Amino acid sequence: MELNDVELDKAIKTITKMSYHNLNEQVIRSLENDVVVVEEPLQIELGWVDVQQPQLSNHGVILTITLRTPGDDEALAMGLLKAEGIIQGLQSIEKVVLPNGHKPNQISICLKQKPLGLDTHLTRRFSSNSSCGFCGKTSLKALEMSSPTLLGRISQPLDPQQLMQLPSQLKAAQKLFKETGGIHGAAIVSSSGELCYVAEDIGRHNALDKVIGQALLDRQAPDDKLLLLSGRASFELIQKAVMGGYAVILSVGAPSSLAINVAQRFDLTLIGFLKQNRFNVYTGDWRLTP
Repeated sequence: MELNDVELDKAIKTITKMSYHNLNEQVIRSLENDVVVVEEPLQIELGWVDVQQPQLSNHGVILTITLRTPGDDEALAMGLLKAEGIIQGLQSIEKVVLPNGHKPNQISICLKQKPLGLDTHLTRRFSSNSSCGFCGKTSLKALEMSSPTLLGRISQPLDPQQLMQLPSQLKAAQKLFKETGGIHGAAIVSSSGELCYVAEDIGRHNALDKVIGQALLDRQAPDDKLLLLSGRASFELIQKAVMGGYAVILSVGAPSSLAINVAQRFDLTLIGFLKQNRFNVYTGDWRLTP
């Protein structure tokens, strides 16, 4: 699958206005405008420098096409590459060609060398959609074999009262959600309860990639950092936490059974149904104060 020129050249914006018919209880119809989240494809191209002939490089191989809300595309791509085990950090990157006015829905990344295991990704040429990302990639064994990053340390026990304040902080920081009511949020939070990075996207997996990728771009280690999700915690989101080295995942919604299994296997602290007065701890309660 490859985007055509029309799809690649679409203008970038995060929200737009669209008309709709409103019917009330008297079945009176009126035409109104609504602010909705923009969903556009992003084509991520991958290349690498030929180690034997540095003057030559392989460009233009399509790694994936994901549907996302435009914005923070470099961070999204970096987070995705980290989650897939294609890069360990910025030291793997030779250069990045960002989306621009000519091709706003395409980003090209050149690696310093071809990473091990990349052929598997290129053979699959997977596409993801906004609701589930890489659905079906649910093998715990495959994750174990992906050489996950060592988990960042949490130097002090986490205060439950402090954690219960985080959902309201995230909601206050979600500007696009306030306007549209139709977008997911993710954040990286310090162990002292401060929001370090916040991202929004039509896809929850994209939102998480964006914050993890931005921290990577800023060379911020996952030590004493928590991941906060505005919705449910599925396998792929826990996978991204593992590959990113984040030891604590907080979710406003419910976790899946496989998400709990992965968190247990890698000794993560997984918290679900995080509210202002309660939450459930599924794994890793030893990181919390008694």
